[in-house]
Amino acid sequence: MYTKHRVFNEPADPNACIWRYQSLSKFISTVAKRALFFSRFDKLQRDDPYEGSVPLANIKSREEILARLPPDRVRSTQDTIEALWDITYAAQRGIGVNCWHVNDHESMAMWKLYGLRDDGVAIRSTFGRLCRSVQEVNEDVLVGLVNYLDYEDPHGEVLPHDNALYPVMHKRKSFEHERELRAVIVPVPNTAWAEFLRMGLAGIDVPVNLDVLVEEVRVAPAAAQWFSDVVREVVSKFGLTCPVELSSLDVPPYWHLAHN
Repeated sequence: MYTKHRVFNEPADPNACIWRYQSLSKFISTVAKRALFFSRFDKLQRDDPYEGSVPLANIKSREEILARLPPDRVRSTQDTIEALWDITYAAQRGIGVNCWHVNDHESMAMWKLYGLRDDGVAIRSTFGRLCRSVQEVNEDVLVGLVNYLDYEDPHGEVLPHDNALYPVMHKRKSFEHERELRAVIVPVPNTAWAEFLRMGLAGIDVPVNLDVLVEEVRVAPAAAQWFSDVVREVVSKFGLTCPVELSSLDVPPYWHLAHN
């Protein structure tokens, strides 16, 4: 179920608009299974090797701590720090992540980023809807905004060492354009998620209340009429009652409308 957590900075407005951009095949999987796919966190490192890591400021802070210690305590303290980070990285492998884009408006940049210029689908929802849609999930689902830092600044922000979720909710400023909101599952022993970890799968489909979650389905800009028809058929076939709309980016320029 949705659970608040001190590491997660939530949008101030529960009606903050969020988007999930998908290929048609992934959208069909979502509505057919009535589930969101949560990727195992460490799999995100394929796109960004810094996922789950810490800024340079953390390394510098660690070095400063060690430099102030008596020589006979340096080795043991260093071993303790390394052991803590080993635990942190191990814990990250047991975390599932589902990603959204926060924006009041449809984003051409996101369509292009996911390679969905004319054959994709976007689910429009809100932060509040997402939280309500996971209330029946057995595991804790934490939801919050990703924070973007300068990872190369040695005097920048130091992430706390006391929780493995801090690196999960921070990324480099190079990714700030993503305006990402993450839903994160923390596994509970003897549940489906724990079993998924044992099997070593890349992710798991987590059943959610799609009727609550999905406010609107938006078809990619420049999509052909047949593609829009297919999306509408999929939505109808699997019992969703939300509207299916063409991309707002396909609306003709106002001067053109006035001319006609």
